[in-house]
Amino acid sequence: MPALANSPKVVLAVNVGGAVIPTLLSIYLLSKNGLWGRGLIATAIIAAICHALAQPIRGVGIGLPIFVAPVAAAVVAAVVSWRSAVLLAGFTGGGGRRDEWVEAPRPPRRAR
Repeated sequence: MPALANSPKVVLAVNVGGAVIPTLLSIYLLSKNGLWGRGLIATAIIAAICHALAQPIRGVGIGLPIFVAPVAAAVVAAVVSWRSAVLLAGFTGGGGRRDEWVEAPRPPRRAR
């Protein structure tokens, strides 16, 4: 991780490929399918769940167990709108928490 000279206490970084583009795509899909109300309800619920479970990690950012957002998104989307559950789960699983993605470590490669 590069060191920042005279850096502020809080650095806000936005990932274009992981935040901006998926948000624009989600807005397009919600408007095309007329799911604004259900999308906002599902997003608010997922955001509240992620906010409650997220923990700040010094020097790293915000930590959230990796399966919290997608599992919660699937359950909430099925409850909010069974008919449009796939679209809502996709939107809320990625669009409901635009803070940061946490990657799981890669498994070691097998010797061939």
